[in-house]
Amino acid sequence: MVPINSCHRRIQTDAKVPDDDAINGVESERQAEAYVYTLYLFSTRSEDVANQVNERLQQAGHDTRILVNENESPARYRVAVAGFDSLQAAEEYAASIVGTAGIADSWIGKDRPQSAD
Repeated sequence: MVPINSCHRRIQTDAKVPDDDAINGVESERQAEAYVYTLYLFSTRSEDVANQVNERLQQAGHDTRILVNENESPARYRVAVAGFDSLQAAEEYAASIVGTAGIADSWIGKDRPQSAD
C-alpha cells in the first residue's frame, strides 16, 4: 500500500489583504461566491503513484482527480476532490474521508474559480 501524507492543514492559494468585514468575521455574498475550495488528499512527485492512489479512491466511490503542478521541477501530482462551494463543505467531506481508503490526513486550498469565458 502506498503511504499517504501525514498532515492536515489549510492552504490559501490566492491570498489577499482582508477588509474590515472579513476581519470581523463577515464575508459578503460576492466574496463568498468568488472562491471554490479543493480538498487535497495526497501529493507525490510520481505520476504512477498518484494514478494508483487516485484509482483506489475512485474505486471506493470518491470523485477524485489528479491535479498537476508543472511549475515545480519535477512536477507534483496531487490527488484531490475539487469544486466545493464553501470551506465548511470541504471540511465536512474531509471529516468523512480521512481515516478511510488509506487517507491519514488532508488539506484544503482556496482558489478563484475559472471563468466560463
